[in-house]
Amino acid sequence: KLKEGALINFLMSANQIKWRLTKSIQGYLCRMLCKAVLVLHTEAFVAHGDIKPDNVMFTDDFRLIFIDLGHANQIGTV
Repeated sequence: KLKEGALINFLMSANQIKWRLTKSIQGYLCRMLCKAVLVLHTEAFVAHGDIKPDNVMFTDDFRLIFIDLGHANQIGTV
């Protein structure tokens, strides 16, 4: 199940309340984005084609997933 809003909403809310993302949170987001790209490429053999904060959602357990695969392309398989 998805939380309300996308990563962009989280980032905009943090900015509006002048909340600075700690290096720990920045690192977590970066690691999760990289892991999601890796899984998409190596397990689903898909290139997203339009990764941006609007197209990244949080799950209930705060994992990041990609949405809007309208620009996605199949990539080579092993």
